Amino acid sequence: MTRGGMAGIALCPDADDAFERYFESIGYKVYWEGRIETGERWYEICDDGALVFQISMPPPPIAELVADLPHLAEGRSGVGPTNYWIACEDNERLRELLRRATAESSR
Repeated sequence: MTRGGMAGIALCPDADDAFERYFESIGYKVYWEGRIETGERWYEICDDGALVFQISMPPPPIAELVADLPHLAEGRSGVGPTNYWIACEDNERLRELLRRATAESSR
């Protein structure tokens, strides 16, 4: 992920490098977004230039998100304990993410 700004300034203190690396390792691009007015921050996870989903910062642990994916892909809430939001317009994109995550975990 490309980060701009001045050295030594935390532009996004809720960012999680392991979260970013995980999604990049399974073929996605990861971007930070936010609203200055509210202080709200989120990730945008993209594939081939298309938005797959948005997720709030700080994100849940990867294992929890992967465990939640079958539920999220069916339009239900996740079962993990972390309070986070996720936005996706196409549940098929979440199913593809689940396929990639499952393939990665079986390596």
